Amino acid sequence: MEADREWMYEGRIVNGMFSNKWGDKVDEFVAFALRHPECVNGGTAIRCPCTLVKCQNKKFLNVETVKVHLYKNGFVPDYYVWIYHGEKEVHQRCSRSVRVSVSETDQMVSDNMNHTTYHRMVCDAAGPEFNPDEEPNAEARNFYDMIRAGDKPLYEGNSKHTQLSAAVRMLEIKCRHKCSQAWFDDMSNFIQELLPPDNLMPLDFYSTKKLVRGLGLPVQVIHCCANNCMIYWGDDSDLNSCKKCGHARYKQTVRGSGNRLYIRKLKGPYKKMHYFPITPRLQRLYASTATANEMRWHSEHHMEDGKMCHPSDAPAWKHFDGCFPDFSSEVRNVRLGLFADGFQPFGQSGQQYSLWPVVVTPYNLPPDLYMKEEFMFLTVLVPGPTNPKGKIDVFLQPLIAELKSLWGVGVQTYDISKRQNFQMRAALMWTINDFPAYSMMSGWSTAGMLACPHCMEDSDAFRLIKSGKQSWFDNHRKFLPINHPYRRNTKDFIKNRKVTKQFPGVRSGDEILQDLNNRGLRKVMDVDAKVVNAAISKTCGWNKRSIFWDLPYWREHLLRHNLDVMHIEKNVFDNIFNTVFNIPGKTKDTYKSRDELNKYCRRPQFAQNLVTSKYPDVPFVLNKSQKKDVLEWVKKLRFPDGYASNLGRCVDAKKLKMFGMKSHDCHVFMQRLLPIALREFLPNRIWEPLTEISLFFKQLTSSSLTDEELRNLDEQIPVILCNLEKIFPPSFFDSMEHLPVHLAYEARIAGPVHYRWMYPPERYLRKIKHKIMNKAQVEGSISIGYIMDEAAKFASFYFKEGDPTLPLKEKRNEVYLDDIVDDDMFEIFKPPGKAIGAEGKRYLADNEYTAAHLYILMNCPEVQPFIDVFITEKRRQFPNLNDEVVNVVTEQEFPSWFEKYVHNRMARGRGRGSTLPGRTSFGTGSQASGMPDPGRGSGVDEGPQQTEDVVNVLQQHHQQTSPHHGPGIVMNDRETWEGEEGEDADVGETSPEHPTEESLPIAQFDPTIDNPTKLEPSGSISRVLRTIFRKSFKPHGHNWKSLTDRDRLMIWREFKKAYRWTQTKEAVKRVFYKHAASRYKDTVYEVKDKWLKKKEQDLSVPNHVFQEWRRRWEDPDYSKRCEKQSGNRRSERAGEGSGMSTHTCGSRSMREHERALTLKEGKKPSAPRLFRYTHTKGHDDQTFVDQRSRAANARYEEMLAAATQAYCQSTSGSCDGATGSSQSSAPPVDTNQIWYEAVDGKEKMPVYGVGSSTSSFYSHRRPDYSAPSSGPFSNLFSTMEDFQDAVRNAIQYQLADTERRMIDYEDDRDELRLRFDWLAKKCQEGGLHFNPDDLPQIVRRNVPAIASTPAPAATPTATASGSAAAADSSTPVPDISPYGPDTSQHHDDDARLDD
Repeated sequence: MEADREWMYEGRIVNGMFSNKWGDKVDEFVAFALRHPECVNGGTAIRCPCTLVKCQNKKFLNVETVKVHLYKNGFVPDYYVWIYHGEKEVHQRCSRSVRVSVSETDQMVSDNMNHTTYHRMVCDAAGPEFNPDEEPNAEARNFYDMIRAGDKPLYEGNSKHTQLSAAVRMLEIKCRHKCSQAWFDDMSNFIQELLPPDNLMPLDFYSTKKLVRGLGLPVQVIHCCANNCMIYWGDDSDLNSCKKCGHARYKQTVRGSGNRLYIRKLKGPYKKMHYFPITPRLQRLYASTATANEMRWHSEHHMEDGKMCHPSDAPAWKHFDGCFPDFSSEVRNVRLGLFADGFQPFGQSGQQYSLWPVVVTPYNLPPDLYMKEEFMFLTVLVPGPTNPKGKIDVFLQPLIAELKSLWGVGVQTYDISKRQNFQMRAALMWTINDFPAYSMMSGWSTAGMLACPHCMEDSDAFRLIKSGKQSWFDNHRKFLPINHPYRRNTKDFIKNRKVTKQFPGVRSGDEILQDLNNRGLRKVMDVDAKVVNAAISKTCGWNKRSIFWDLPYWREHLLRHNLDVMHIEKNVFDNIFNTVFNIPGKTKDTYKSRDELNKYCRRPQFAQNLVTSKYPDVPFVLNKSQKKDVLEWVKKLRFPDGYASNLGRCVDAKKLKMFGMKSHDCHVFMQRLLPIALREFLPNRIWEPLTEISLFFKQLTSSSLTDEELRNLDEQIPVILCNLEKIFPPSFFDSMEHLPVHLAYEARIAGPVHYRWMYPPERYLRKIKHKIMNKAQVEGSISIGYIMDEAAKFASFYFKEGDPTLPLKEKRNEVYLDDIVDDDMFEIFKPPGKAIGAEGKRYLADNEYTAAHLYILMNCPEVQPFIDVFITEKRRQFPNLNDEVVNVVTEQEFPSWFEKYVHNRMARGRGRGSTLPGRTSFGTGSQASGMPDPGRGSGVDEGPQQTEDVVNVLQQHHQQTSPHHGPGIVMNDRETWEGEEGEDADVGETSPEHPTEESLPIAQFDPTIDNPTKLEPSGSISRVLRTIFRKSFKPHGHNWKSLTDRDRLMIWREFKKAYRWTQTKEAVKRVFYKHAASRYKDTVYEVKDKWLKKKEQDLSVPNHVFQEWRRRWEDPDYSKRCEKQSGNRRSERAGEGSGMSTHTCGSRSMREHERALTLKEGKKPSAPRLFRYTHTKGHDDQTFVDQRSRAANARYEEMLAAATQAYCQSTSGSCDGATGSSQSSAPPVDTNQIWYEAVDGKEKMPVYGVGSSTSSFYSHRRPDYSAPSSGPFSNLFSTMEDFQDAVRNAIQYQLADTERRMIDYEDDRDELRLRFDWLAKKCQEGGLHFNPDDLPQIVRRNVPAIASTPAPAATPTATASGSAAAADSSTPVPDISPYGPDTSQHHDDDARLDD
């Protein structure tokens, strides 16, 4: 068959092109896969067998994508048998080694094929040594019986089942549904009634078990001492009494009377354990095609982006490989983990009985198979009813001996995936236990002040005076950097104590083993172990020498025993929750802790009141109403199906507490709910440390981790614990609050936490508990159930649908994708579930709509190529961004970017063949003839049909997500996208002055103000402007004046997409530029302030832009100018000590106050009247707000009196009462002019006291743009050099490089035309006449000449190519450039584009 399929790796590319013959073969492969529904997902998705790391028969993709991947990457190596696409590989070791595929046996009858499958099952179970040609021994006879049963049909004429297949199916159903033997017997009898009389269906459970006994694996029953002193095994197997305590091995009874008494041995021993050898169970992993390939996954997978997703990526695994290269060179050698835990088989109210299973699991498997029930092997069943405690090593002796044998010699094993034998070896990597069992396994006591197995004798724990408990308070400052301020803090921790020592680090295996040898500790199996170890344990934390040190490689491990994150997290949460909720009997804030608090800390505010004998409330405890609010919120919470249990059932509304929370409930509450629940009720100084510990556990338990992330966590956790010490009393900190300081280190050494915590073992123990059918024989009942489960699970691999990676039953609320008939629906809307309850309708709030929109985009496979383009661009702009920041930026910016990206590509793709990521072209089948487009796909032409599907998908997305649909939005192929005909065309405009899109908000200005500077509603417009600015920053755009006219025009265009107006477009645009200038200044200042004060880069600014701005900000000249301007703003203009200028205008401008006074008094106020109104308290015209205003008013009064007196003398009239007060009649002089002279109004444009109303009182201060020109370019450019710069700027656009044109070719063309027209018009005014179409060539040839050309006459004659109005240089021409002196005269660039 290999020869028939050599085409898979040959002939894909011929003469630089894909081979048609090879493509036909790929089509045949896809058709073959689709003929096997069990290998098809969703009707059209199959496993992709290309060489990509993410594929390799692991990822389901649609068939067209699979074809593209195969064309690009080819098939994964050695995939001659298509086992992931429906082909069954059959290795008949019973007679000869052959491969039989389904494609070769399609014509065979189904019963023969079924028999072959179960023959293979029997051969796999028998092992490679099984030879049918030899005379069968007693053990092999079981396999012969099964082979014969596999050949016998269940009854005459039945082609679906044989006697063997029916037996194993019934057995599998019993085990899967946890049915009793009585149910099995009754069901077998009922089936007998349904079948013909001569059927071969097993009659009961006993006959079924007897038939399939060969599928089961061995179990050994070993007698034990009743006091757990020893086991009767090995050299001690023949003893009749315990060699340590002398207790008899067997139960005995006394018979007879008088002198005829005698002792008779009864049948059974006092106690017995069950041992399940692991060697045959590991061999079976390589005997089945369902698991053999997966056992090499740990070596074949590749670590991506430095993320550890498996223990094989971690330093501990790699260190072990380096220490033992002969072991690591064979990738099929097995790495094991071991866990042990006890449970009560009879419940809390039943008989006290402690049963301890010991389970091992292989780490070779991929993440989706690791620690599944099928791959967790029960090895030792330590009998009850007492807890073995430190004597558990006695029961581990058979396991350790087998592990030593598997390490030293190994065992010959047949690998069915490679069809060869190899010498399999195994090594135990570490143990996984809760904290009490940690002591049982390691030999280090986890109780007392030396409980921490990492700190050991370096612990700073102490015993509290009042409560007498051990406390780890102030035990974490030694983990901080040596110069951290907390080390010198003598107030918030133990008073008057500074910490200078550092944590010495975790001891190595050699150091620990040397310490054990030096102290002389014994193994618990030794005769004198109890006496010797008891004496030594009083001086140290060791209480025995663990049996695991007998393993020759144990000392080389970087991590031997794991701290269980599950139980640590639960205990930390319980302490926090019970203390914050002040749960009686569980809170750590007790009267004893208050009494001893100030003996250790300086917190007198929490001491007992000697008068009332009461203790004050502490800020970290909630009051009654707050607890009610939190619990009501928890009661109403709803989680996704299967995410968490119903926490509402744990709420006790009467006692204001939560009860019955399991470890996973605490896990969810700790990581997801705790910061939210307490946010509104606790002060920030308390809430923030609690949130930090919550986020610590959340990040620690991530499925993939990087070394950098774990180092950061390792640095953060001591600070977090120190912050908690500043809040809670010393009694709060037991050993569980200390252990988190070591968790990040263990994760950095051994890999992700979910491979080393107790959640899977705890769930497995629950299944073991359910196997107890006979409570009088607990261990025997579990043993029988486990053996049957093993046989049933092994047989299920050979069923038609047998695959350990797939669930055996449909999950709750699950719907298969095959039931969804709408093929045009997005993948995200094909839910693997169904609605619960009656449907309802409601309108989403804005934040809900935004969240739903983002969720759809982020989880829609059709959008994934665009997300990749966006992330690639962001990483190009900011090379140093980590994944967390990239995710945040993607969520914030991708939706708007995606809408613009698609619109631009679709608008330019009509008629130009523009492509989208992963596609070739739209309807043309060839590359666009225009400008090249970035971010293209594979370049494989998928045909018009595929192209049209993409177009429809994008149109559908636009219709679903766009907040409004104007006439320009694409609805079919003949319509145009918004902006296609003209980039500046308004949506829905019938004329430039009157937009008609009713769904857009209106932007307008106050027409009663002479010189408005902002549009209303100013708040929302300012927010829109900030968003536009942050998406269009330029290196030269450090302030508004430095922006080019094209930059400002693009900002205006973006603004038009969000607002409409009812006033004239020119007026709105003029005010818009003023408003935008003010907001741009604020936006840039925020970026600048963030950098100069905090040294933080604003991520919304592209890196190359930020670096240019930073260079300018750090320029010494720029700094000097800023300081000078700042000094001017802070100057005391009325003299030293007068203070800065103030007023009572509030947020209203002087112009608004002027209008208000006019309406109030019925006449326009004078400049001094407006000044008094806005610079006196309560507008009383008497009490001025500062010294400068008083001095200005005094000068004005003095000058007014002098002017009035001079007027009276010149007219010889009476001037009585002619003062400048507000109550007098108008004086016979110009008060506005007197005020202008009094405040020296010539200094700056805004005259002091009247501000924005300056032009209202002093018309000569308005800019005069109608003044006659003094030269041909004087009304255009101040110097000839400025004109040269403008011309060169135009040339820059005309000679723009390819990258600029790729961004927006149409914009460049229109903008270039606009600039040339403008320059032509200006040059004509200056006496240079030519056709605008010839400007590029003229500019190239004449720029130097223009600079040296003498100024022509002031009023040149217009040529035929120029307009008569423009030729008259005395005619005022508005300056359309934003660099012009007055933006209020800004030319309407859009009219030129609209035309």
